[in-house]
Amino acid sequence: MSSQMNASMSSQINGSRSPSASAESVPAGTLRIVGIPGSPYSRKVLSVLRFRRISYRWITRWSLDDEGLQDAAGPPLLPNVIFDDGESVADSTPIIKRLELQFPDRKVHPSHAGLAFLNSLLDDYADEWHSKHMFHYRWWFKPDIIKGGRMLPMGHSHTMPDAKYRGFEKLVIERQTQRVVAVTGSNEITAPVIEESYKCLISVLNDHFSSGTRFFSEIGPHLLTLRCSANLHSWHFLIRRLGI
Repeated sequence: MSSQMNASMSSQINGSRSPSASAESVPAGTLRIVGIPGSPYSRKVLSVLRFRRISYRWITRWSLDDEGLQDAAGPPLLPNVIFDDGESVADSTPIIKRLELQFPDRKVHPSHAGLAFLNSLLDDYADEWHSKHMFHYRWWFKPDIIKGGRMLPMGHSHTMPDAKYRGFEKLVIERQTQRVVAVTGSNEITAPVIEESYKCLISVLNDHFSSGTRFFSEIGPHLLTLRCSANLHSWHFLIRRLGI
C-alpha cells in the first residue's frame, strides 16, 4: 500500500491530523493494539491477547484514538502492539513471539516439539493460503464487493458525514478490488482453485470433528486454532452462500 494511498485513506476518515497530538494514557501493564477491525491479522493478535488474558486497549487504525502513537516500521495495515517499554512491534508473527517471551502463562506455542512443528506448519498455511479464501470472497463477487465497501469504513468511524463516508467507501472498493488481483492473486484462472481449496478445507475440518479425533482439543487453542478462527471471524459477515 503506497504512502499516497495511506494519506488518502487517513484524510478520508479524519481529515487533517495534528502532528503534535499526544497519545491517550493507559493503565500500567496494559498493551495497546492498533489494528483494523476487518483485518485477519489484527484479529489473530486480538484473539491471542484475549486467550492469554493479557490486558490490552484496542485502538482502530486512523481513528481519533490513533493520534500521537508511534507506528512500527512496516506496512500500516499490519497490526501494531505497543509494549510497556514504548516499543511498537508490527506484524502478528513477531508480536506473538514477543508475547511468548514476555508473558509466561497460557502460551500459544505448544511445548511438544512435534506439535510445535505441526502448529507452525499449519499456521503458515492459514497465514499464506487460508487468507486468500477470505480476501477472494470479500472482493471477487459483486454483491460481496458492495457489502464490504459499505461495512468496512464503519470499522473506523460510524459518525462520519455521509459525503466523507461515500468517498471512503469508493476508495476502499477501488483499492481492495485491485489488490485482490495484484496481491491475493484472484483471477479467472485461479478463482476456481481458491474456491475449491476453501471447500476442501471445510470438508476436511468437518470430517475431522465428526470423526471424534481429538487433535485440536488435545493441543488446545494454540496459534493454529486462533489463526483460523481470526480468518473466519473477519469475513463471516461478508461470505457468500457456497452450497457446502
